[in-house]
Amino acid sequence: MPQDGETSDWNTGLVSTKFQRSPKMSTYLVCFVICDFNYTETRTRSGVPIRVFAAPDRIEQTLYSLDLANFTLEKFQELFNMSYPLPKLGHYHNVFTLN
Repeated sequence: MPQDGETSDWNTGLVSTKFQRSPKMSTYLVCFVICDFNYTETRTRSGVPIRVFAAPDRIEQTLYSLDLANFTLEKFQELFNMSYPLPKLGHYHNVFTLN
């Protein structure tokens, strides 16, 4: 959800960020990741921002995921004749390498 505010504690140097309330959803749809990821971004024809996050050395591998997410979201909106109910859509791209 979009950021709704931020406060800083000058004594500790900590920053607290508040976000808008998320709608109820299944827990498998929620992901919390803390890392310095990069992202690629596009927007649907209706203006919904879509981002795909990945480690900096894997960012070039997100383009297919980004195109597929955009295509799929637009097709679902057409098929079900309804707009996407959230302000944005984010994906985490992870590639496992087995040696």
